Amino acid sequence: MYKLANGTIEITRKCCAKCIHCIIDAGTERENELSSLEIIKLIEDFHDLGCKNVVLTGGEPFMRQDWPLFVQKINQLGMRPLFMTNGLLIDDDTINTPKLYPNTCFGISLDGANKDVHNYIRGIDGIFEHFCEIVPKLKAQIIC
Repeated sequence: MYKLANGTIEITRKCCAKCIHCIIDAGTERENELSSLEIIKLIEDFHDLGCKNVVLTGGEPFMRQDWPLFVQKINQLGMRPLFMTNGLLIDDDTINTPKLYPNTCFGISLDGANKDVHNYIRGIDGIFEHFCEIVPKLKAQIIC
């Protein structure tokens, strides 16, 4: 039987950034996005295929209020959750997620070596500064 190493779920198209390179035209929620139960079922299907890592992405995955359910389910099934995020919505509560689920990982986009470039590409003033603030806090919590 085929073993799936990694699975990716686009849990929403909603996004708080306005990236000039966005290939999915993120921004607003689509009317036909997966429900919480559909995402849970997909996570279970990934597990049944032998998946080890589940990437939760979007849009911006933290725009879904139910994202903790997915992390809980992924961990319950012995897989590793990985968020691909622009980082803007990561706050102290989110940073503490690895305390509850130690194998949680975060991938945060960095599109420029300075604030002007990164903020321009992401379309949000202050997103570079937020990145610089949260990355050390996440690093202190995560072992990936």
